Amino acid sequence: QHKLTDNGLLVVNFYGFINGSRGRAARSLYKTLKQAKFDIHLIATPGEENERNLLFMSGKNELKAKQQIIHKMIYEMDLNFDDALLLTDDKPVLEHIYLEAALQWRKDYNEVNAKQFLR
Repeated sequence: QHKLTDNGLLVVNFYGFINGSRGRAARSLYKTLKQAKFDIHLIATPGEENERNLLFMSGKNELKAKQQIIHKMIYEMDLNFDDALLLTDDKPVLEHIYLEAALQWRKDYNEVNAKQFLR
C-alpha cells in the first residue's frame, strides 16, 4: 500500500466465487485488504459465481466512482468472514484455499468454450 499514490488504485481480478467453501479465498483476500486499511469496492462481472470474475478495486483513500457502476456491487455487510484468513507472506496459503474454486472455474470455462467452438 505504501507504494500507491494517494489516488492510486490496486485492482485484483479474481475467481467469481464469494460464497461457501469456493469463496473462502476471495473472502480472505477481502479481509486482508481491509486489514491493510484499503478502501474496497468489490464488483462482480455478469453471470453466476462459476461464470464471472470478481474485481477488488482498492485504494488508500475513499474510492469515488466518476461514473455509474454498471456491474453488481458486493457489500462487506453481506459477507461472512468467519472462515476467512488473513493472508501473509510468511504463511502463503492462498494457492491452497483457492484450489477448489480454480478447479471448478477451469472445468466450467472449458465446458462453455468447448460448446461454442465444437458446434
